[in-house]
This record gives sequence, C-alpha cells and structure tokens, in this order.
Amino acid sequence: MPGGRLLLGQRQRLPAKPPLRAHRGSPDPRRGGRRRHAGRRGLGGRSPDIVVAGGGINPPVAYTDLADPAPGDLLSAGENRLFVRVHNRGATRESAAVDLYFAPADAPWTWPDPAHRIAAAAPVADIDPGSFGYTAEILWTPSPGPPGYVLVALARPSDAPLPDLPGTGAPPDLADFWSWFLVGGPGRSAGMRAVRFAS
Repeated sequence: MPGGRLLLGQRQRLPAKPPLRAHRGSPDPRRGGRRRHAGRRGLGGRSPDIVVAGGGINPPVAYTDLADPAPGDLLSAGENRLFVRVHNRGATRESAAVDLYFAPADAPWTWPDPAHRIAAAAPVADIDPGSFGYTAEILWTPSPGPPGYVLVALARPSDAPLPDLPGTGAPPDLADFWSWFLVGGPGRSAGMRAVRFAS
C-alpha cells in the first residue's frame, strides 16, 4: 500500500518493489537502482492511515472503506486535525501507541528529530482482531514556511518501546532516505504521508 500500512499482530512483508505511487522516481536500494539525489519525486508517500481531516469530518465514520485513499493531503492555515488509523492483524485484541512526526518537504530526513514529534504514544485502545481503530484527534499548527510537509506515523503495541530511529542528517541520496521505510519501516509498522497547504 502506497505510503505504508500501520499494522499490529504480524510483521509486514517487504514489498517486491516500491509502490509506484509512493516512490515514483526513487530507486529500490535492494535492487541496485540508479541513485538520485533527494527531491520532490521522493515525497509521494500517501499512507491512507494518516488523515488530515477538515472541520466536521469524523474519520472513524467517514473512512471505513480500506480501499479509500482518505483524501487528507491538504493542510489549512492555522490548526489542523490529524488522525492515525492502526490495523490489528493478530488473533487477539490489541491496544496500540502511536507516535506522529513531521518534517519539511524540502528536508524529509529530519522527521526523527524529537522537536518534530507532534504526538507521543497516542493511544488506540482495544482493537479487535481483523479490525482497526483511530487515535483521538491530534491537533497541529504547521509553520507556513516550507512548501509542504511529510507526516510519519509509527504504531506499536501499547506496552512496547519506540523502535530505533534513523538519523536526522541529510542522506547522500534518495535511496538512503527511502531505505528505512522499505527495509526497516515495514517491520516497525511505519507510515508516511506527504501533505501540502491548500491553495
């Protein structure tokens, strides 16, 4: 799924190749793809499990179709309402903790910076097997300076610690930026969504 699904109860399988909508223009670091410098093409992550919801929209009610890309790519000036959906693919009821980060679209590799954490251990309680749940509303007021932002969500069982995160320095090229999501992220239930301000 483009941008990544947030799953509990099983380890996500590594995709055979990067989903094109999520990684257009980026090489697959496992296949010796041609190396390119980071740029706008690498910011196409569209996890439907990260939602920017306008006023009056209740994602747990509005977005029950898992095939729906959940149109939540546009930020408004001022305070925004964010929600993160977590899926339970295990055999028992699970509760999750979600950490949500941001990074400017022109420096997406900075997302693990603690100063870029929007929410820490946001709870999603009692997700039934084969079902999903949402965090409560997460409020965020982004700075209007960057051309857009990348939102990164990490889900884990509520009693589990955060995984080891990548560094915040600029990677040598786009392959290094994507490698954590393609190799490390799927095993850590990581999702990414690129968002921009509404014109």
